[in-house]
Parts: sequence; structure tokens; C-alpha cells
Amino acid sequence: MSGSPSGRTPVVTAEDVRARLAQRASARSAPSASRPRPTAPEASGAAAAPSSTRDVEPAATGPTSDAAAPDPARQRLRERVALLDYFTVDALEGRTTRETPRHQEIDGFIGTDCELVTTRSGGGAWRLRPEVRADVLRSLGPGRAVALTTGRWAVAPAPDDVTHRMAVRLIHGDTTLRALAPAELTGILKAAVWLEGLGLDLPAAADVQSALDLANVLTPLRAVSTPDFVGREVELAQLEAHVMGGPGGLPLALHGPGGVGKSTLLATFVLDHIEGTDARPPMPFAYLSFERAELDPEFPIGLIAEVCRQLALQSTDLAGPLGELRREIVAVVEAEAALQRETSSSRGLGTKDAVRRHVDEDSFLMELSQRLRRAWGSKPVLVVLDTFEVAQRRRRSTLGRLNRTLQSLQRQLPSLRVVVAGRAEVTELQVENRPLEGLDDTQARQFLRRAVADLAVTDALVDSVVEQVSGNPLSLRLAADLMRREGPSVLATKRGRRRLLFDLRAEQVQGVLYRRILDHVARPIRPLANPGLVVRQITREVISDVLAVPCGLGELAPERAAELFEMLRGEVSLVTESRPGVLVHRADVRQEMLPLLDAESPERVAEIHRRAVAFYGARSGTDDRIEGLYHRLMLGQASSTLDAHWDRGAGPFLEPAMSELPPSSRVYLAGKLRLEVDAADLAEADYTAWARQATKQARSLLDSGRPAAAWDLLAADDRRPRLVEVSRLRIEALATLGRHEEAMAEVDAAVSAAEERPLSLDYIELCIVGGRVAEDAGDLDRAARLFVDARESATDFGARSAALTAGVGVLRMVRRQGGLGSQSATRRLRGELIAEAAGLTEQDKASHPGLVRELAAELGDAVPSLLADASLHVGVTSAGDDASGHDASTLDVIQANIRRTIESDPTIGPTDRDLDEDEEETAPDVGDLSSAVQGHALAEAVKALPDDLDLRESVKKYWQGEADRPSFDYNADS
Repeated sequence: MSGSPSGRTPVVTAEDVRARLAQRASARSAPSASRPRPTAPEASGAAAAPSSTRDVEPAATGPTSDAAAPDPARQRLRERVALLDYFTVDALEGRTTRETPRHQEIDGFIGTDCELVTTRSGGGAWRLRPEVRADVLRSLGPGRAVALTTGRWAVAPAPDDVTHRMAVRLIHGDTTLRALAPAELTGILKAAVWLEGLGLDLPAAADVQSALDLANVLTPLRAVSTPDFVGREVELAQLEAHVMGGPGGLPLALHGPGGVGKSTLLATFVLDHIEGTDARPPMPFAYLSFERAELDPEFPIGLIAEVCRQLALQSTDLAGPLGELRREIVAVVEAEAALQRETSSSRGLGTKDAVRRHVDEDSFLMELSQRLRRAWGSKPVLVVLDTFEVAQRRRRSTLGRLNRTLQSLQRQLPSLRVVVAGRAEVTELQVENRPLEGLDDTQARQFLRRAVADLAVTDALVDSVVEQVSGNPLSLRLAADLMRREGPSVLATKRGRRRLLFDLRAEQVQGVLYRRILDHVARPIRPLANPGLVVRQITREVISDVLAVPCGLGELAPERAAELFEMLRGEVSLVTESRPGVLVHRADVRQEMLPLLDAESPERVAEIHRRAVAFYGARSGTDDRIEGLYHRLMLGQASSTLDAHWDRGAGPFLEPAMSELPPSSRVYLAGKLRLEVDAADLAEADYTAWARQATKQARSLLDSGRPAAAWDLLAADDRRPRLVEVSRLRIEALATLGRHEEAMAEVDAAVSAAEERPLSLDYIELCIVGGRVAEDAGDLDRAARLFVDARESATDFGARSAALTAGVGVLRMVRRQGGLGSQSATRRLRGELIAEAAGLTEQDKASHPGLVRELAAELGDAVPSLLADASLHVGVTSAGDDASGHDASTLDVIQANIRRTIESDPTIGPTDRDLDEDEEETAPDVGDLSSAVQGHALAEAVKALPDDLDLRESVKKYWQGEADRPSFDYNADS
């Protein structure tokens, strides 16, 4: 096998190794005079005691995992790689002992003792099987194992073998975890398994995992904390005053354009304060970046769950209580999300659900505040909300909920300090906005001087560059790159300095600097960098099939395209290799340059996009489909065309390109990603994309209690017939505004239009929505007719949950009208619903909590398990504002059973949640518990006391009271 290229880690592919092993096996099976078997003396190879670490040679001693001990040569190979995470055949061949022919020795070792793995670079390599490694390390002992990594027989670890480095670190007794990178902590976890049972002092796996989780939180901050950070004394002082000053201030919001240095400033401040010094202990913190898709501002209490997780990592005393609180929050968020998903079909989010959500939130925030005060007193607790522009783009219409959460937490925890950072001014929250400008001249000179410290440049030249470039850190970094490319000899001449400074207009400085950098790129590949920026990925095939002709390179043979690719790969200031064979442009530069390219050469840019569409359309890989979609979006193709080529997994990979797209495509992609767009973009979209975006925004507005804004958005749709989802949301908005007659007129129109089409779920849901609106308006007869129609249609259609929803609606109308109607028909319907409800799985109940609530109200007397199911999946609020409207005696029975259940089983709800520091432990005030805890406790009580008729009747009355509340009445503005 050939050696590896100079300067690169040798890697053998899996195919190469398998082929080689097969070849060797075949050769061994045939007689051969050229490779005799070793004699016993040759194979024994006993070594004298070494005089130094350098002379340590592996010795074949100790037990092995085989039934019989391996030959000494194979044992030596085992020992040489015992502390390597992986190795290559080439690395072994470079240091093979002389006792046996190397190929037999290595092939036997590889085939018996190793397993094939894939390295980070994508190649194949080998790793000792776990049981073999354990035997070898036990026989060697930790000290000898380390000695073998540095002696003349050592196999050099791969440069990225972090586990090897961490194993040596642990053997030397260094068990500190602070400040280690995530990869190093992962290596610690793996190395600790290797070294278990060797008598070493190893860190506990739970401690390492906590440190790893915390390091992952800090990774984005460390990534932008650059050593060339200078200046910003004013901004750092503002942050210091905000965080370390007295309580009561508004959150501080830093905003500024990309490249101005927001992230670096924030990272520098946060890392300085949370890592602590001898004079100042670390500050408790939570860092939330909205680039993490799971952090959804639509569910602010979910953000509090993440705050709990991060704070628990910083205190062993808080780990248990905050971990428990986080699990409880997650359960409530999941239940709320399930209920909210139901609102997208045939159920509205009523005030009863909104109030319960607020009660839960207040309960969680109170407990979090109490826990933090007990642990840290009045020490400031820093919460950073970064990349807030993502939250504004995704959930602008629901950010009022986040504002309420932050205000409530600030009231209960005066030591809270919130910092918000984003590109745009924060108008959705009550904050103190602080724009972040570029560096001042002094800071810019200091920044540039540090960036070119390796060059001999005059102060006059630095001053001139700063004057032309301004104080944008990105522009200054590009200028520094250009100065390095020019070199000291050129910069020493007047002509060179004039060339550097020529035409650096402030409004286009980054584009100009980029073009100047291109001047120093090899001429053949300049077109691949500009206008090659139009494509997101560059491969050899993209060069030949997409870029060559529009970039002026003409038709290229594959060999020439490969040559150009290799030349471009060497331009590390322009591109990086995201994976083997794929180059990507620097993201910051590409973002600045794309608008300039489109303005200067729109026809050429469009041609590249068209060629890219054709290129990727002829390929079938997932990446190809995603990149093809990107270029279709850049061309502004119609929604119907984009739908035909959409890939379900493409969204997360296209979202970072949102700002690059034309307005119509932004609306289309936002609809797919459940993001929100501005009104100006919405006006540019075709009807399909508009409807998707408008209904998404309207749903968010309604769930946030803003029906007037939802109606304003949907009222502009004068298309006939309307899309069913648009009609349904118009009905809900009107009903929530109390305009029931108009809402019923919309119902009649939508139902009539749906009747002209084949039976569908849309028709069924319209009937159910209409029934709910009529019920809210007090027209119970009309509501009953619509529910009956929906029940019959859903039964015919086979829509089980819709049939149950409509059927239980009929029973509710019968009950609310005092039992009017055919009693035999009512009994028959009850029997049908009882049988159908029995077929609901636990997953069905968790996915349809609103339906379970309504079934409990009407069938709980006959099926008591529904009473427990509703309590568990919806949650119960038996005290406070959300309990108003229920009979006092009913609430007394429920509260008594909740309290009794928690006292008998403390795992359901902690008993110290309402304690002040000096109080003794007592049973909790039920009103301070979340709906999830109350619901869990009540469900357990119902199950434990099946013969308690008073309890069953009280719980059924509770759910009837909940079911009878209006479906569409949540108006936070009223």
C-alpha cells in the first residue's frame, strides 16, 4: 500500500483494507517459500529492561481476551496502540518489529483484534476492540502504557486523536474539567472507560457530562471571542453597569448590522464574567441563541426550561431541584403544544387555556426565583438572548408573550439581568435599546495594528487605511487580509500604498476590499471566486457544469476543472472545505458581496442560477435536491413549481439563506419553515405563498390573543372561493371579536362552497367550527345541527377524532339544553362514543387533550378513567383566576384530594415550594402548584379511589365547567 501524502495523516480506506486482507488470506492459504513462518525463538522477542522511556519496547505479558495468549509479536502491536483512539495500517508499518514478516504480523492483528472505524476526515482506520484494549491496559498498567506512546516503538497518534491526549492527561493525574472544549470532554468520557479499573483517580461520568453540556453552551461564544478584540470601553462599561448595577432596570438590547462586532463584544464580556477570577467568583448565567431551532419564543416558558438546565449545570445544589422543575416545565409545554395543534383544526384557544398557561408560568417563575435566591442570594444572574433577529423573523407576532415572561421573572427575581442582542432594534420587548456603532478611530487603528502585527507597516499607512475603511471590524479584517497579500515590499512603495487605498468608498468598502483580495488570487480561478459566489457549494463538477461558461472560462474538461478546484482550495482566506471535495465561500464575505453581484451583473447571476437548477435537477442526492431548491428560490419560481421539487428535509439547510432570497421566495420559504415575514414581502408573493404565510401569522396572532390584528391580515383576501384554512381563521377571528353574526355568515358561505366538492375533512372541520361559534353565541339548536352533520360526515369519512369531537359536541348541547331531544338517540350516541373512546391509545389522548377534556365532561360518569386522563393530559387549576366559575364545593373536594395525594407521595410535587428560608417544611399551597402537578395528583387520586363517588362527581363537574366555557373568546387587547 502506498504511503500517505507528505504532511497529512495516513488513512487507509475500508475498501483498501478489506481487499488487502483478502489478498493476504489467499496468499497464506497457498505454499510460499518467500514468507516462511517464524520459529519460536524468533517470535519470543524478550526485551531487556529499558534504560529510558525512549528505549521502551512492547512486551508480550499478561492475560488476553483470546482463549490462548496471542503470539508475542501480535501482543506488541496491541500494546503500541492501546492508548490510541484509532490508527492506520501505514502508521503501523512504519514501526513494525523485526521478529516476523510485517504483513503477516499486521494482517493477523487487524483481522483478530481490531474493528473498522471512520475518521473525522471521512477515511477508514482501525481501533482496538474494547475487550482487547481492556486486557492490554490491565496487563501493562497506566504508567507503562504512557511510556509506550513516547518510546522509539511508539505509533504516533493522529493529530485529531483527542481521546489519546485526554487518556494521557488522566493517567498523569490531571482531572480538571474547567475550560476544556467539548471535543476534549467527550474524549475524557471515552478515555475514562478505557482506564476504568486501573486504580486511577478518574472524574465521575456525571460531572464530565455536566461540564460537556456547559462547554456546548459556551461554544458559540468562544467561537467569536477573537484575540484581536480591542476597544469598546464605552460599551463594556454599559454592560458592566447594567449587569453589576442595582436591580429594577429594563433589559439591555444591543443592536447593529452584521460585522459591526456585536457577537465579539458580547462574548468577551460574558466569558470574562462567567469564568471568574481570584477576586471575583463566576457569575451564574444562561446563554440562549435563537439560532437553536428548539428555542421557540412562541413558548416562552420553554425558554425558562433551558435557563433551568444551564443554571443547574453550574451548581450541584441546584442540579436536582432545577432538573425536576425543568422536567415539569417540559411536560406543560408539550401539553400546551398539543392543545395548540388542536386549535389548527376544529378547536379554538379560549381564555380558559390562556389563563391556565399564565398561572403555570407564574408558578414556575416563582419556584425558579425562590431556588436561585436561596442558592445565590442577591448575586446577579445573567440571561443572554442572542441573535434576536431570528426570533423577530420567526415569531414576531408572539413576542408579546416573551415580554410578559421576562417582566414577571424580573419582578420575582430582582437580581436578574437580561441582555438582548440582534441586528435590528428591539421594539417587541420593553428594553433599553443601545445601537452598536463601528469602532472609533483610535480603536480601529488599534484593531488593525494588532491584525497586521506580523507586517512592518507605518502608522501613517494604518491611519490612511482606517480613514478609508471606517470602523467596521469585518472591513478592517478584510483590509488586513489585503495588506498581507500585498506584502511588506509592496506596501513600502508609494505606488503600492496608493493601490491599496485607491477608491475605498465607505458605502462599498467590503466589496472593494474583496475585489482587491481577488487581484492577488491566481488569475485562472478569480472568476470562480467572483461571480462564483452565486453558488453555495463548489465542487469539480460545479466548476465544469455550472460556473465555467458564465464565468468566462469556456467549456472545461474534467481534468482542468479538477486543477482549478485544487487551486481554489488553497485560497483559505476565500473558501473553506466543508467536507472532502466541497468548498464553501466565507459566509461573511458572501453575504456582503451577493447584492453587489446581482446589481452589477443580473443576467450573469440568473444564468448561473439556471445552470445550477439544471445541474442539480439531473442528480438524485439529498444535497443536490437542497441546492437545486436554493437556486429555484433565487430565481423566484412560482409556488407550484417549488412545491413539485420540495424536499421535506430541506428547510433547515435553506433557512440561513433567507436574507439572500427575493421577496416572493422569502414568503414561500417562510411558509415552509413556519416563520414570519414583513408586510412588504407578503405583498410580493403569489396567492399560494400568501395564504400559507397569512394563515400562519393569523394562527399565531389568535393564539396570542390578538384577534383584531388577525382579522386585519385576513380581511384583504377577496378571492372566491377562499381556501378553507383562510375561511376557518376568518371565522375564528370574527367570533373572538364578538362579531358572531358575521362569523356565522362566513360559516354558511364556507360550508356551502365545501358542499360542492367531494366530502373532505375540510367540510367536517368547518361544521365543527360553526357549531362552536353558534354555541358561543348561545344558539344551541343551530350548534347541535352542525355537530350532528359533522358527526355523520366524519363517520362516513372515517375521521375518528373528528367524529368523537362532533359527537361529544352533540351530547354537550343536549346537556346544556336540559336533556331535550330524543332520549333513545342520545343513549345510542352515548354508547357509540363510549365504545369509540375505549379505542383511544395513550398517544391519541396525549395528542388530543382538548377532546379528552370534552369526553370527560360528558362520559366521565360512565368511564371514570376519562376523568383521570383529562386531569393528566390537560392539567388542573383549582385555585386562582382560572378556577373562577366553578362551584366552591367542587373545588374544595378537588383541592383536598390533590393535597392528600401529594402528602402521601412527595414525588408528585415537592413539599417545600412555598417555603421562605426560615420556615419549616409544610404541605404546599395547592394554588402555587402548576396545572401539571395538580392534574397529576388529581389523576392519581381518581385512580386510587374508584369508589369515591363524591370525588368522581366533583371532577366531572369541573370538566363540564371547562367544556362549557367559550371556545373563541381570548382577546388580550380587550
